[in-house]
Amino acid sequence: RPPPGNFPAATQILFAVQGAWFKNKLEREVALETFKKVHDLKLATHEEFESWRADRKDKTKGKPQCLLAVFSFLSELKQKNKPVEDFDEDEDNDEDEDAEEEDYDALPTFVK
Repeated sequence: RPPPGNFPAATQILFAVQGAWFKNKLEREVALETFKKVHDLKLATHEEFESWRADRKDKTKGKPQCLLAVFSFLSELKQKNKPVEDFDEDEDNDEDEDAEEEDYDALPTFVK
């Protein structure tokens, strides 16, 4: 297992899988299952899969074919690890509430 955060080692694992898959002319499902297994074994993180996908310098054969074979997996991985935005369903009500709070704060208070 590559040390955590070692992108080059993890991406090289992915390139090795890609090259072996292409050289042996295996079915697309084999590439997909192997990539899933690499992820399950935590040999590569989603960032490292993305790094492999985006790399255009490595000349290991079979990259376009392998990308097609694992595209659905990479898309799922990207979706799962997408940053969660703090979304308020009714943002307009927040503005109204703020205005009401300001009105409330502005009301005079009477002390007996």
